[in-house]
Amino acid sequence: MTAVLVVTLAGCGQPVPGAAPAGPEWRTDLRYGVGAATGAEPADLAGVGVEQHSGFDRIVLHFSGGLPGYRVAYRPAGNAGAPALGIRLEHIRGGAERHLRPGLPAVRELRAAPAAAGTARLTVTLPAGTDRLPFRVGLAADAFYVDVVHPDGEHST
Repeated sequence: MTAVLVVTLAGCGQPVPGAAPAGPEWRTDLRYGVGAATGAEPADLAGVGVEQHSGFDRIVLHFSGGLPGYRVAYRPAGNAGAPALGIRLEHIRGGAERHLRPGLPAVRELRAAPAAAGTARLTVTLPAGTDRLPFRVGLAADAFYVDVVHPDGEHST
């Protein structure tokens, strides 16, 4: 069985009861935040990358302009019972179709489609046999990132 992380860039960012905003905590429940980008002034998706760190892999979405709002949560199992982590970002444009195969401990493959009508989709395949790996989300000056813990469960901050 292969775990799949699905990243959807679309309208969101609304506060959700019981959910937590971005932060350094490793969790498996819903995370959300409201960004500075708007429909009139969307964030431009300038790049997508994957990095390996000690104990976790990082998916990085680089933007110019304001950062988008986001919502990150695991969804019910999809095809073949694989869990999926959905990430929704609002008010974005740009990007290009990408298919990366970094083969990292937590992130094996990343597929990205260009944004259309403020929405783009990324799918990150996790290692076979994994379930809901803890994740965290964060914002930098020009980037949004999602960190996913390596399957061995050992990670640093």
